[in-house]
Amino acid sequence: MAGKGGALKKGAAGKTPSVGILMACHGAASQTEKAVLALWEYLPKGWAPDSHLYIVEDRCPEESGKSAMRAWPGEKTLIETEKEHFWARSMALAEEAAMARVEKTEGNWGTHDYLLWMNQDTTPTAPLDKLFERERIIAATCLIDGIPSKGALVEDGARCRFRIAKENETPTTFNGNLVAIPQKIYKALRVRKYSHGFADWAYGLEARRKGSEIGRGPVCATTAAQTNNWRDEPTLWKRWKAAMRPTGLPPEDWWDFCIEFGGLQGPARFAWAYRHIFLKRKVPKPMVKPEI
Repeated sequence: MAGKGGALKKGAAGKTPSVGILMACHGAASQTEKAVLALWEYLPKGWAPDSHLYIVEDRCPEESGKSAMRAWPGEKTLIETEKEHFWARSMALAEEAAMARVEKTEGNWGTHDYLLWMNQDTTPTAPLDKLFERERIIAATCLIDGIPSKGALVEDGARCRFRIAKENETPTTFNGNLVAIPQKIYKALRVRKYSHGFADWAYGLEARRKGSEIGRGPVCATTAAQTNNWRDEPTLWKRWKAAMRPTGLPPEDWWDFCIEFGGLQGPARFAWAYRHIFLKRKVPKPMVKPEI
């Protein structure tokens, strides 16, 4: 039976709301299968059969995208890439597929009522009903080792630097692990084609700039800690190389992000982040988000 959540309001033209699920796959086939099966189970009651999974298999030797396609019981679209796109550009491809597809329901043509961003390493653990609001973006609070570590974010003492939002704080942006975006907002925005990171931060900041609100969702998922922190490489040369990669802190992307969203602090924030190339941490720790 699809959906453990409670009943929510009808979508466009009185139909059951439709969710377009965007996911980028880079490996970990078994985890990806687990994630999509949990999503099918925890979407609001009755929603899953009318939802559509758009999954990008980004040059993945484990074929985790195909594994997820086999696991997902509902409608689905697989986008395979010939070159490595990394997370942000893969999510942009999934979004393009969702925006290009129209669905015929009861004689009316329409689009998805919501887009749901979901990372392949993020597994829903409770009903997701409270993620779906007509007027706001809602970012689920995700646990890493039992600690709230991903979700709605606030600025952490400086521009372009964020931490997880507390209950009494107004979120500034979000991590893209598990995020529901209503139609009135997603139609006005697009995923930025950064190399890997920053696309979720930029999407939230642009949404706020255009007058949309971001909400702190309930704890309803777990996610894996990233361990490939470029700051933990043993030598200066290796830290430099790791920082320059798309999965590190690529200068072109970081500069564009800082200049657009950093205000007068932008250039200083850009330069200050690279001090970590020369100052290795004494005790490595899992990366919750690029530490800059």
